[in-house]
Amino acid sequence: MPGGGHSARIGNPKVHLLRASCVVCSAFLFMNAVRLLPLADVIAITFVAPLFLTALATPVLGEHVGIRRWAAVVVGFIGVLVIIRPGGDLWRLAALLPLGTALMDATRDLFTRRMTNARETANGILVTTTAAVGLAGLCTVVAGTWKLPSTEDFALIAVGGLITGCGHYCMVETFRMAEAGLVAPFRYSSILWAGGLGYIFWDDLPDQWVVAGTVILILSGLYILHRELVRRRGA
Repeated sequence: MPGGGHSARIGNPKVHLLRASCVVCSAFLFMNAVRLLPLADVIAITFVAPLFLTALATPVLGEHVGIRRWAAVVVGFIGVLVIIRPGGDLWRLAALLPLGTALMDATRDLFTRRMTNARETANGILVTTTAAVGLAGLCTVVAGTWKLPSTEDFALIAVGGLITGCGHYCMVETFRMAEAGLVAPFRYSSILWAGGLGYIFWDDLPDQWVVAGTVILILSGLYILHRELVRRRGA
């Protein structure tokens, strides 16, 4: 099937490189974020990614975004401010890390949508992304920040890599079949997993500000989804 995910054809290496760079930057920012912040808080802040995605869909993909969805984007960013509560202490500065992760994720998704429209294959995208992440990991050896993982660590890394690879493949195929603004809000279910796992393993629970800001973000994202569905039905 043309453009399907059964081969590893690479049609535009430059775009593959740009997308892979976004993945590497996102991973670096996210891993440092979870070192400094509770998992549920990090995931909550990354929920701004669909807002970035909607805001950038017009200049990058040429997708139409109406005034109502722009209003939802503004409301969503207010939710981000509620979560972050801008200031000068470590927590609030550290909150910029998942915010950067969200921006990189949105940019990655825009590249994914553009690449699948151009008939790049899912396997080709996965190959270049995996190679870029591997090379970036090797750079930590040169920098002297790497140490040999234990057997248990290797097992966890293998499981994490398998889960990430499967999720990444599903994400690429999803963007092949649907517009960016339609897909993004479905990620909000991750807050349930993050909150549950954070509580089980680290006894972390988000405070009332994080909960309030997350609700605002989710509602704005769901409204964007609603407007997108209305637009598609009209078309």
